[in-house]
Amino acid sequence: MTIDTLYTIHYLLDGVVKHFYARAAHLDDSNAIRLAAMHASESLKGWIALGSSWEVATQRAEKIGVTKVRWNASV
Repeated sequence: MTIDTLYTIHYLLDGVVKHFYARAAHLDDSNAIRLAAMHASESLKGWIALGSSWEVATQRAEKIGVTKVRWNASV
């Protein structure tokens, strides 16, 4: 059984601070970027493939205006 952890993901969308909470068993930088892009996008253009490298995820996210993604475990 995996125990999910609650994470807070912060990012900039066209210079505006945004944040949201996500629950996952494991989170890394590329997954945080992928989730931030999905959160910011209102269409499928923000979707980044699961397992994408950090470089690919960053490039795709920057195309829709998502930058400076940071995350931490919530307490």
